[in-house]
Amino acid sequence: MWKNKMDALTSQIGGSFRIASSPFSTSGQHPRLADYKAKGDGFGDLGRRRLKAIEAQKKRRRDYMDLARRIAEGDPVSESDDDNEDAAMDDWGEDEVDGKMEEGGAQKKSKGTVKRVNPYKDQLMLSEWLVDLPVDFTANWTMLVCPLGRRCMVVASRGRTTAYTRKGYCLKRFPSHLPGGNHTHNAKFTILDCIFNEISEVFYVMDVMCWNSHTFYDSERDLRYFLLKSKFEEEKEALCKRSSRHPLLFELLLQYSCTKESLSEVFSQRWPVSVDGLLFFHLQGHYIRRHSPLCVWLKPGMLNDILKLQPSAAFLESSASADKHHHQTMES
Repeated sequence: MWKNKMDALTSQIGGSFRIASSPFSTSGQHPRLADYKAKGDGFGDLGRRRLKAIEAQKKRRRDYMDLARRIAEGDPVSESDDDNEDAAMDDWGEDEVDGKMEEGGAQKKSKGTVKRVNPYKDQLMLSEWLVDLPVDFTANWTMLVCPLGRRCMVVASRGRTTAYTRKGYCLKRFPSHLPGGNHTHNAKFTILDCIFNEISEVFYVMDVMCWNSHTFYDSERDLRYFLLKSKFEEEKEALCKRSSRHPLLFELLLQYSCTKESLSEVFSQRWPVSVDGLLFFHLQGHYIRRHSPLCVWLKPGMLNDILKLQPSAAFLESSASADKHHHQTMES
């Protein structure tokens, strides 16, 4: 009897933890710090993994317009085998009854528990640690300097704008000038991948999944950023200016090439905001809702070890306050 109870308790505890399927997930230590030796097919050769990811996205088929519409309208998102969702991404699971949940989530009772279907959960692309330098790093990769903040998905739809955490909880709700984000323009919808800094009250935009009801999940990174840059140049006065009706701002993070000259210039500067880390994108990478070897992450203190570039003291000072918070933007 006692053994049965202990087995049941062990099973429940084990089920409450999620182990990331990727050994390079930034939710854990950097593999070099952990003295990790990658084993198994597809993990030992990181260059091969990146090539496989590029080939796999060419074969992936999904109705991304339907996906974006469901997210925008708060409808349950159905998983597809073709989307090849990672096991690290939980299926719509059981949340606590008193959790702060968006009203769009459906509910159904099963054996005394309340099961909530959350359409906003696990919809962000997750990075892996940058462990080695890709052979095409200079030609085919690009970098963002990410400020300290809360990772979130911003959805502008039905006349309002809402920011959701990675787990699907409502972080902020407000009017904005994004397409679909206010009562004047409520027929369209927009979905962005952002970092929210609570002190400055700024949403730093990293990526776009949908703009004005046009989807970009299966577009390459260089096209997605070109679209964002064009739209922010067109709407700069509206999106980047604070007012009593629109107190929260949107700011597009600058994208840098990965040449030695470009990176050296970036790492020689003192940044006006606390720097959490550096995010690198492969220019051909699509936006997928799981860990991607085409989206990799480094902390400023790792630059010399991985990129063989020594950041200036001024740049490292920009990241010092972020390190004190022990906060990792890409996995929050």
